[in-house]
Amino acid sequence: MKKLFLIFISLNLLANNIINYNVYKRDDRLDLMLSFDSPYKAREGDIRILSGSDYVGVVLSDVKIAEKNSLILNMPYVEQLLMYPYEDSTVLEFKTKQKIDVIPAVTKDDGFGLRIRVMPKKSPNEVTKIEYAEDKELFSPTYFAVLGILLILLLVLLYVKRQVSKKAKMPTNNLKTTKEAASFLNVNANKVNIICERQLDKDNRFMVIEYENAKYKLIIGNTNIWLDMPTQDEENFEEYFEENKQKLQNMIKQNALSTYRDKISKI
Repeated sequence: MKKLFLIFISLNLLANNIINYNVYKRDDRLDLMLSFDSPYKAREGDIRILSGSDYVGVVLSDVKIAEKNSLILNMPYVEQLLMYPYEDSTVLEFKTKQKIDVIPAVTKDDGFGLRIRVMPKKSPNEVTKIEYAEDKELFSPTYFAVLGILLILLLVLLYVKRQVSKKAKMPTNNLKTTKEAASFLNVNANKVNIICERQLDKDNRFMVIEYENAKYKLIIGNTNIWLDMPTQDEENFEEYFEENKQKLQNMIKQNALSTYRDKISKI
């Protein structure tokens, strides 16, 4: 079942979806403009033209449309347009009692649009083929509105990500913190480099500092604790902090309790 679900998803990802369409009527032609959610790579045989006694149909392979649509056109050479899904394709059916030419044209620059041009038939020997064309009518206001909304959402996500990153990480160039750590270890502050610094509570911070190619894990603040022996390993200290945060906070509480007992014993 899982494999079938993955196959279904992959097929949908490969297919193009029609997100918008517009019809433009002219005296000598009718243009149907389709907009896709991804570039439409029209290969030989992907666009087929079918004809019957009262219709001409265009079959677009690997193109999806959400629902069936019907438009009354009332033009001399086209009465009605039907658009509906059929298996993995979309069918555009032009109802007509006259002979017409149907010319598909994929947008040249980006492939996000397809123009279907319908005209009264000029020559019985004329062959319909896929062309590449540029037509400004393909880019409707709705198309640009969708792009604008996506751009705004992207900017909002980038802003939120930036704010979360600022809150998640403490500044690593705090001179006071560097001096506190150096004083606790009794080393030269000018040679101390803070690798990682995260807040444990309002008074204490978890720190990893580098001094003479060795890394030290510390708790600095009201409680100063040297957590373990220095190491040269390049471990993920952010991950270490998240996994041991509760344990580190308990160590602070235990240290505060021991300090309190020492004071009481001296009274």
